[in-house]
Amino acid sequence: MKTTVETQAGPASHVRDVVVVAILLVLALWGLDDSFATREYLVVGGVAGGSALVTAAMVAGNGKGTEVFLLIAPVVYVLVGSMVAMRGDQPIGLPTPDAVAGLLAGTITAPGDFLTTIPPVDAGGGVMVLPFAIGCVSAGASGWMALRTRRAVAPLTPMLGALVLSILLGTADPGRLELRSIAFAGVALWWISVRATRSEGIENGHRGQVVRAAVTSLLVGAIAVGLAALGLTNQGTDRAADTEPERSVLRGHVGSGTDVSGADNPLADFRRYNPRPAVLGQDVFAETLLRVKGLPAGTRLRFVTLDEYDGSTWSAGNRTVPGADDALFQRIGSEIDPQRRGKEVTVNVEVTKAYGSNWLPLAGELTSLSFDYSDGQAQREDVRYNLATDAAYVSGGVGARDDYTFTAVLPRDTLRPNARAFEVDGPLQPRGEFLDLFLFAWFKSDMSPMERVRSVARYLHKNGRYSDGVLPSERRYAAGHDQQRLGFDFVAADQIVGNDEQYAAAMALLANRLMVPARVVVGAVVPKGGRVEGKDVRAWVEVRVADGSWRTLDTSTFMSRKPPKRTDEEVERPTEHLIEEGENPDLEEPGEGTTTGQGRGKSDGATTEPPDGDLRSTLSFFLPLLGLVPWTIPLAKWVRRRRRRATGRGAWSSPWVGGWREVVDTARDLGTTVPATMTRVMQAEHLGEGQSLARDADSAIYARAPHPELDPDRFWEGVDDVRSALRHAAPRLRRLFAPFNPASLRGRR
Repeated sequence: MKTTVETQAGPASHVRDVVVVAILLVLALWGLDDSFATREYLVVGGVAGGSALVTAAMVAGNGKGTEVFLLIAPVVYVLVGSMVAMRGDQPIGLPTPDAVAGLLAGTITAPGDFLTTIPPVDAGGGVMVLPFAIGCVSAGASGWMALRTRRAVAPLTPMLGALVLSILLGTADPGRLELRSIAFAGVALWWISVRATRSEGIENGHRGQVVRAAVTSLLVGAIAVGLAALGLTNQGTDRAADTEPERSVLRGHVGSGTDVSGADNPLADFRRYNPRPAVLGQDVFAETLLRVKGLPAGTRLRFVTLDEYDGSTWSAGNRTVPGADDALFQRIGSEIDPQRRGKEVTVNVEVTKAYGSNWLPLAGELTSLSFDYSDGQAQREDVRYNLATDAAYVSGGVGARDDYTFTAVLPRDTLRPNARAFEVDGPLQPRGEFLDLFLFAWFKSDMSPMERVRSVARYLHKNGRYSDGVLPSERRYAAGHDQQRLGFDFVAADQIVGNDEQYAAAMALLANRLMVPARVVVGAVVPKGGRVEGKDVRAWVEVRVADGSWRTLDTSTFMSRKPPKRTDEEVERPTEHLIEEGENPDLEEPGEGTTTGQGRGKSDGATTEPPDGDLRSTLSFFLPLLGLVPWTIPLAKWVRRRRRRATGRGAWSSPWVGGWREVVDTARDLGTTVPATMTRVMQAEHLGEGQSLARDADSAIYARAPHPELDPDRFWEGVDDVRSALRHAAPRLRRLFAPFNPASLRGRR
């Protein structure tokens, strides 16, 4: 005789459920740890979750229904949120109209503001609504289901949502996410097991106990595997030597960055920094632009990075670095995590009226920024920083009394002689295609992409001349760097003449066409004493090497400082230059030039992949396969159905016994409780379907011997009709979940 022990949920069980929800909430919110500057977000999210759990416990304890909880919960959200998430610098705020309005607006805007701010984000302001909302909604929903239902898995669903959301909102750096996910999975595993035992009871001596234990283990194991897999990283496309494998997150995929198309362009206006007669306009050649303290003499101070060529000008923009999700002009907080190692510096910059630009001069990789005067035109809230280009844009511009202090790291930016180019699939900057004819000899050479770039640099330096177009005899050398100026008026001219603008613009464009990513930087070389004048402003070129970092191509390798010749003399042809360097380009098949160049470019940029022996890469391959585990449940049901319907197995009445069990199991999978102590007819009346089918089953099962009128196939047609009617009457969500519900595999109750 079987003995069934039902475990009832008492106060101790409710307390345990509330405590587990609180623990799971902390573990879920912990996924945002690398995104915030302090752990104040954890306090805000915890208070939100605690208030939601208290509300759920009070409503459930008074016997009220879900509709009452749904009416009270929003009121608690607004009151507590306005005091905690919108408190500003105070220990606790007041639910003033402004605070309530800010909370409601932040509920919608906080995710976008959070994802478009470079982490770590300051734990203050409207972004704190994000952890508050996650904590309040997930803990409230999970706590209410835990207190008001006996389902084992359902209360975990909101917590899983909170965990997934915190991972997607986090940073690409995995940190200790694997350990947090495993801890979450362990607590979830224990909680589901306890609730399953409490709600289902233990059937002593019943063979279904084994099936129930196996199925529960499979289900919980699948959840644990899925949670652990969320913590695993994906191999990113960044080949930087100092970077770690990254994971896919929303950051970098939400928002398009601040539009900087209206900003001034120091490269296009480069002659402003050169001496020129009054008739040509005012210059700042001898005027002081900046006073810099804290940077060694000779350090490059970056004004702007220009990495997009449209046929007329080089300009700055968003998403201009292929494969870099952080190539956006975004908000900054009080600090920024550096991406590479280098010397740490603290720099103070005094800005004069003569500078006047939208671009904030910086050096290296920015780690923090503060403006010295709170009443200045520019403040940190106006700054948008691009991690991929190290350029900072100020929406209102930078001028006098906008002095500022920043900290940064100065990574090594020297281009080594044996450096290889970053691997790309083909020539870059399509608007620079007009230079391909000039580069034809290099495309046909046997050199690697980086060797070609160095060779072109030597060609420009050897055959070029430098002029600002100031002298009357040199005014024909116009400013600008459009296709005409860089093509027929520069590399294809009788004399290659220009200043920093033309040399840097052309060199960067030529490198891109040779399959070496390159960009133009306008800035200044800090002189001794730190007083930066207009004459110190320079333009240079940075190229991307195999490890993903950007290195400075020494200006002296491609920019000539010799004055123009009095008479135009025919410059050396590219083919002659290559032959002089020992190369013998094959020019007999011009149609294959670009293809040859692309082929060599791939081999030059190839990097040796790290061995696959580390645990992370192994797990990231195998764990997703374990996501198939939940599909074993519908497979087991399909096998069971085939066995029940088969004739010739066991007693002759087995198809009728199995057919009715199939009806009952379908109802259980749809969430309907069917007591096993009822007769088949009573079960049919309880379900509201299949009364005649139940009587047919009883007639066949209790018959002394089979007779011709008992047709198992016809009976199973009736089984399918009843099952279809049960599914049709069930809610859509239950119909979708029924194939994966292990309830019918746990044995009869």
